[in-house]
Amino acid sequence: MSSNLENILKKINEYGNFRASFISDDNGIIAFACNNKNLNEDLIISLEKSLRDFTFKKINLIGLSTIDTIKIRCKSDYIIGKNIIIPKSEKQFLVGIITNVPQSGDIELYNEQALEILLKKIKPELRKLE
Repeated sequence: MSSNLENILKKINEYGNFRASFISDDNGIIAFACNNKNLNEDLIISLEKSLRDFTFKKINLIGLSTIDTIKIRCKSDYIIGKNIIIPKSEKQFLVGIITNVPQSGDIELYNEQALEILLKKIKPELRKLE
């Protein structure tokens, strides 16, 4: 199963020129793909764990509604994460991309559209994991 997800992630990384992308659930990383030699599995796992802790634990603790999208803009890096909830089981998945900070609104929109394409492609695969 994860090989299908990894193939989808690799293709979306090429399409969107992303440095890395990942999918995780409550147990951690399900699949990831990386196009950057400075990012490795341990770094992606660490990032995912921090994002997951924030999105699913801290937000609930302070009583905010369910996370939809996370955006972290660094000086030269940009992380977008989407929370995907499979309606039948209420299982949550975190789908994220790591890319360069967008230099314009058009590029930011392009990144978001590429992420939406990724979500459409992986949702059928995620439903199989229920």
